[in-house]
Amino acid sequence: MPKKQAIYLPLTIGSYTVINVKSGGKIKLEDDFDRKNAHIYIGLKCLDWLPQSEKTMIIVKGELNLHSDICIGSGTSFEIGENAVLSLNTGFNITGRSTIICKKQIDFASDVLISWNTLIMDSDAHSIIQNNKTVNKNKNIFVGKHSWIGAKSTILAGTVLADNTIVACGAVVKGYFSKNNTLLAGVPAAIIKENISWSIQSSVS
Repeated sequence: MPKKQAIYLPLTIGSYTVINVKSGGKIKLEDDFDRKNAHIYIGLKCLDWLPQSEKTMIIVKGELNLHSDICIGSGTSFEIGENAVLSLNTGFNITGRSTIICKKQIDFASDVLISWNTLIMDSDAHSIIQNNKTVNKNKNIFVGKHSWIGAKSTILAGTVLADNTIVACGAVVKGYFSKNNTLLAGVPAAIIKENISWSIQSSVS
């Protein structure tokens, strides 16, 4: 990033973190970034049982856009392809051992929590050919504000999640979900509850 941004960047990076910005790649701070009150943590321990010694890998061939207050836990991997854009909004938190593969565009709105061992990808990685034509394409992903993506879930190309969506553990999500305040579960995922909300505080017995 430009020196005038980098020199004032409130950034903490773990010892086992690799950030590789390839030729043509760039990391940008959004215009509303508050350097005085914000911080970015990359490759740090977010869970008691997850060691900080696990490698965190961020490969940027396209563009990574950062807002304020972002936490990327240890063991996480990001791959941003050429001409692709990954945007992490204010309050983005990914706890660790998760993978985001961005070949086109993935946008996370504010206050998104992603649990461990999740996979988010806007590409199938390989072509599917039918009658000599490629039938699958890279498609944008959007995750609405204050959404919670449960552990071991998968978010696939073309998925749009409305605000305050909860994705249950192990769900495989693909499609357009326009209703706010819903719980998605299953393979493939479907709405199983409506009019819900959630808090980052632990539940009580």
